[in-house]
Amino acid sequence: MSEANTEYQALLDEMIRKEKLKPEYKDILLEIGELGSKACNLGLIYGLSWREDANEVVLNQYEILV
Repeated sequence: MSEANTEYQALLDEMIRKEKLKPEYKDILLEIGELGSKACNLGLIYGLSWREDANEVVLNQYEILV
């Protein structure tokens, strides 16, 4: 498991603890992150990242390569 993935899991766990995220969505968000990483590795997208907005909502960001 990568350091970024561990950090992402910790963030999701904290959001669940604060009741900002339903526990059943954690696995889905982790899968989206994993698929995004695979797409980056295949050269399909560039610059996969995530951050929180003011409401602690996780925003996934990427640029699609044409």
